[in-house]
Amino acid sequence: MGKSKDVGQAGLIGARYGKLLGDIRTLIDEGKRRVQEVAGQEIVTMYWHIGQRITKEHLTENAGYQEAVLRDLSDELQVDISTLRRSVAFYRAYPQLPANPALRWSHYKALIPVADLKQRQWYENLVTQTNMPHQQLSKSIQNAAFQAQTAAKKTSGKTKAVATALTRPKDAAYLYRGIVDRVIDGDSVPRKAAYEMRDGPSESTCRSRLQSALSGNGQNLLS
Repeated sequence: MGKSKDVGQAGLIGARYGKLLGDIRTLIDEGKRRVQEVAGQEIVTMYWHIGQRITKEHLTENAGYQEAVLRDLSDELQVDISTLRRSVAFYRAYPQLPANPALRWSHYKALIPVADLKQRQWYENLVTQTNMPHQQLSKSIQNAAFQAQTAAKKTSGKTKAVATALTRPKDAAYLYRGIVDRVIDGDSVPRKAAYEMRDGPSESTCRSRLQSALSGNGQNLLS
Protein backbone atom coordinates (compact mmCIF):
# COMPACT_ATOMS: atom_id res chain seq x y z
CA MET A 1 0.00 0.00 0.00
CA GLY A 2 2.84 2.37 0.86
CA LYS A 3 4.58 1.70 -2.48
CA SER A 4 1.35 2.25 -4.42
CA LYS A 5 0.83 5.57 -2.64
CA ASP A 6 4.37 6.67 -3.45
CA VAL A 7 3.95 5.77 -7.11
CA GLY A 8 0.61 7.61 -7.27
CA GLN A 9 2.04 10.78 -5.78
CA ALA A 10 5.08 10.53 -8.05
CA GLY A 11 2.77 10.63 -11.09
CA LEU A 12 1.21 13.92 -9.89
CA ILE A 13 3.92 15.97 -8.27
CA GLY A 14 3.39 18.69 -5.70
CA ALA A 15 0.57 21.15 -6.30
CA ARG A 16 -1.25 19.00 -8.88
CA TYR A 17 -1.69 16.13 -6.44
CA GLY A 18 -2.72 18.51 -3.64
CA LYS A 19 -5.36 20.11 -5.89
CA LEU A 20 -6.72 16.70 -6.89
CA LEU A 21 -6.94 15.66 -3.25
CA GLY A 22 -8.64 18.91 -2.26
CA ASP A 23 -11.16 18.77 -5.12
CA ILE A 24 -12.21 15.21 -4.33
CA ARG A 25 -12.51 15.99 -0.63
CA THR A 26 -14.76 18.97 -1.49
CA LEU A 27 -16.96 16.78 -3.72
CA ILE A 28 -17.36 14.20 -0.97
CA ASP A 29 -18.23 16.85 1.64
CA GLU A 30 -20.75 18.53 -0.65
CA GLY A 31 -22.32 15.19 -1.52
CA LYS A 32 -22.72 14.31 2.16
CA ARG A 33 -24.28 17.71 2.84
CA ARG A 34 -26.77 17.28 0.00
CA VAL A 35 -27.68 13.81 1.23
CA GLN A 36 -28.33 15.24 4.70
CA GLU A 37 -30.45 18.04 3.24
CA VAL A 38 -32.46 15.62 1.12
CA ALA A 39 -32.86 13.22 4.01
CA GLY A 40 -33.94 16.08 6.27
CA GLN A 41 -36.54 17.27 3.77
CA GLU A 42 -37.78 13.71 3.23
CA ILE A 43 -38.35 13.32 6.96
CA VAL A 44 -40.34 16.58 7.00
CA THR A 45 -42.35 15.37 4.01
CA MET A 46 -43.02 11.99 5.62
CA TYR A 47 -44.40 13.47 8.85
CA TRP A 48 -46.48 16.01 6.93
CA HIS A 49 -48.13 13.24 4.88
CA ILE A 50 -48.74 11.17 8.01
CA GLY A 51 -50.49 14.14 9.59
CA GLN A 52 -52.48 14.72 6.42
CA ARG A 53 -53.60 11.09 6.24
CA ILE A 54 -54.76 10.98 9.85
CA THR A 55 -56.52 14.34 9.51
CA LYS A 56 -58.49 13.04 6.52
CA GLU A 57 -60.30 10.63 8.86
CA HIS A 58 -61.86 13.62 10.68
CA LEU A 59 -61.27 11.88 13.98
CA THR A 60 -61.56 15.13 15.90
CA GLU A 61 -65.24 15.26 14.97
CA ASN A 62 -65.78 12.13 17.02
CA ALA A 63 -64.89 12.95 20.61
CA GLY A 64 -62.43 10.51 22.15
CA TYR A 65 -61.88 8.45 19.01
CA GLN A 66 -58.76 10.23 17.78
CA GLU A 67 -56.73 9.41 20.87
CA ALA A 68 -57.86 5.78 20.81
CA VAL A 69 -57.00 5.44 17.12
CA LEU A 70 -53.61 7.06 17.66
CA ARG A 71 -52.86 4.62 20.49
CA ASP A 72 -53.74 1.68 18.25
CA LEU A 73 -51.59 3.04 15.42
CA SER A 74 -48.72 3.62 17.84
CA ASP A 75 -48.87 0.01 19.05
CA GLU A 76 -49.18 -1.49 15.57
CA LEU A 77 -46.48 0.67 13.96
CA GLN A 78 -44.16 0.80 16.95
CA VAL A 79 -44.13 4.57 16.66
CA ASP A 80 -44.29 6.85 19.67
CA ILE A 81 -47.80 8.29 20.01
CA SER A 82 -46.34 11.77 20.56
CA THR A 83 -44.86 11.59 17.05
CA LEU A 84 -48.30 10.85 15.59
CA ARG A 85 -49.87 13.69 17.56
CA ARG A 86 -47.11 16.03 16.41
CA SER A 87 -47.61 14.97 12.78
CA VAL A 88 -51.27 15.91 12.98
CA ALA A 89 -50.41 19.25 14.58
CA PHE A 90 -47.76 19.81 11.92
CA TYR A 91 -50.23 19.33 9.09
CA ARG A 92 -52.75 21.66 10.71
CA ALA A 93 -50.10 24.35 11.25
CA TYR A 94 -48.82 23.94 7.68
CA PRO A 95 -51.70 23.06 5.33
CA GLN A 96 -49.21 23.42 2.47
CA LEU A 97 -46.13 21.23 2.59
CA PRO A 98 -43.22 23.50 3.58
CA ALA A 99 -40.10 23.31 1.45
CA ASN A 100 -37.51 25.38 3.30
CA PRO A 101 -34.19 23.49 3.17
CA ALA A 102 -32.88 25.45 6.16
CA LEU A 103 -35.54 23.95 8.46
CA ARG A 104 -35.32 20.37 9.66
CA TRP A 105 -37.93 18.34 11.47
CA SER A 106 -36.29 19.36 14.76
CA HIS A 107 -36.98 23.01 13.87
CA TYR A 108 -40.60 22.32 13.02
CA LYS A 109 -41.11 20.51 16.33
CA ALA A 110 -40.21 23.80 18.04
CA LEU A 111 -42.36 25.86 15.66
CA ILE A 112 -45.55 23.78 15.78
CA PRO A 113 -46.72 25.17 19.18
CA VAL A 114 -46.41 28.75 17.88
CA ALA A 115 -50.03 29.37 16.96
CA ASP A 116 -49.67 32.89 15.56
CA LEU A 117 -48.76 32.72 11.86
CA LYS A 118 -46.85 36.02 11.88
CA GLN A 119 -44.71 34.93 14.80
CA ARG A 120 -44.04 31.52 13.27
CA GLN A 121 -42.93 33.08 9.99
CA TRP A 122 -40.66 35.49 11.87
CA TYR A 123 -38.91 32.57 13.59
CA GLU A 124 -38.65 30.71 10.27
CA ASN A 125 -36.92 33.72 8.71
CA LEU A 126 -34.63 33.94 11.72
CA VAL A 127 -33.50 30.35 11.19
CA THR A 128 -33.06 30.89 7.45
CA GLN A 129 -31.00 34.06 7.85
CA THR A 130 -28.78 32.89 10.72
CA ASN A 131 -28.65 29.12 10.16
CA MET A 132 -29.85 28.81 13.74
CA PRO A 133 -29.79 25.31 15.28
CA HIS A 134 -33.03 23.95 16.69
CA GLN A 135 -31.81 24.19 20.31
CA GLN A 136 -31.27 27.92 19.97
CA LEU A 137 -34.60 28.30 18.18
CA SER A 138 -36.39 26.65 21.10
CA LYS A 139 -34.70 29.05 23.53
CA SER A 140 -35.63 32.05 21.39
CA ILE A 141 -39.28 30.97 21.40
CA GLN A 142 -39.24 30.32 25.16
CA ASN A 143 -37.67 33.74 25.75
CA ALA A 144 -40.32 35.40 23.54
CA ALA A 145 -37.76 36.90 21.13
CA PHE A 146 -40.49 37.96 18.70
CA GLN A 147 -42.41 39.89 21.36
CA ALA A 148 -39.21 41.55 22.60
CA GLN A 149 -38.25 42.64 19.10
CA THR A 150 -41.76 43.99 18.42
CA ALA A 151 -41.80 45.93 21.70
CA ALA A 152 -38.38 47.42 20.94
CA LYS A 153 -39.61 48.63 17.55
CA LYS A 154 -42.69 50.26 19.10
CA THR A 155 -40.58 52.03 21.75
CA SER A 156 -38.16 53.28 19.10
CA GLY A 157 -41.06 54.55 16.98
CA LYS A 158 -42.59 56.46 19.91
CA THR A 159 -39.26 58.07 20.78
CA LYS A 160 -38.82 59.26 17.20
CA ALA A 161 -42.37 60.62 17.13
CA VAL A 162 -41.84 62.64 20.32
CA ALA A 163 -38.52 63.98 19.04
CA THR A 164 -40.20 65.04 15.80
CA ALA A 165 -43.06 66.76 17.66
CA LEU A 166 -40.74 68.90 19.81
CA THR A 167 -40.03 72.36 18.33
CA ARG A 168 -37.61 75.04 19.43
CA PRO A 169 -39.43 77.96 21.10
CA LYS A 170 -39.28 81.18 19.11
CA ASP A 171 -40.11 83.62 21.92
CA ALA A 172 -37.47 84.87 24.33
CA ALA A 173 -37.42 82.61 27.35
CA TYR A 174 -34.77 84.40 29.41
CA LEU A 175 -34.36 87.92 30.76
CA TYR A 176 -30.83 88.91 31.80
CA ARG A 177 -30.39 91.99 33.97
CA GLY A 178 -26.95 93.46 34.62
CA ILE A 179 -25.75 96.25 36.91
CA VAL A 180 -22.85 98.31 35.48
CA ASP A 181 -20.53 99.86 38.07
CA ARG A 182 -18.28 101.90 35.80
CA VAL A 183 -17.23 102.49 32.21
CA ILE A 184 -13.60 102.29 31.05
CA ASP A 185 -12.52 103.40 27.54
CA GLY A 186 -16.00 103.21 26.16
CA ASP A 187 -16.48 99.54 27.18
CA SER A 188 -19.06 98.47 29.66
CA VAL A 189 -17.51 96.40 32.41
CA PRO A 190 -20.15 94.65 34.53
CA ARG A 191 -18.57 93.77 37.86
CA LYS A 192 -21.70 92.67 39.62
CA ALA A 193 -24.46 90.88 37.80
CA ALA A 194 -27.72 89.42 38.88
CA TYR A 195 -29.48 87.15 36.49
CA GLU A 196 -32.94 85.87 36.71
CA MET A 197 -34.70 83.44 34.44
CA ARG A 198 -38.37 83.84 33.87
CA ASP A 199 -40.93 84.28 31.11
CA GLY A 200 -40.06 87.86 30.29
CA PRO A 201 -41.37 90.59 28.05
CA SER A 202 -40.65 90.81 24.34
CA GLU A 203 -37.14 91.35 23.03
CA SER A 204 -37.86 94.98 21.97
CA THR A 205 -39.11 95.81 25.45
CA CYS A 206 -35.96 94.31 27.03
CA ARG A 207 -33.74 96.33 24.72
CA SER A 208 -35.60 99.54 25.48
CA ARG A 209 -35.39 99.05 29.25
CA LEU A 210 -31.69 98.21 29.18
CA GLN A 211 -30.89 101.21 26.99
CA SER A 212 -32.77 103.50 29.35
CA ALA A 213 -30.98 102.06 32.38
CA LEU A 214 -27.55 102.49 30.82
CA SER A 215 -28.08 105.89 29.18
CA GLY A 216 -26.83 107.60 32.33
CA ASN A 217 -23.32 106.32 31.56
CA GLY A 218 -23.51 107.59 28.02
CA GLN A 219 -23.33 104.09 26.65
CA ASN A 220 -25.66 102.20 24.35
CA LEU A 221 -24.66 98.64 24.85
CA LEU A 222 -27.06 97.35 22.27
CA SER A 223 -26.09 99.57 19.34
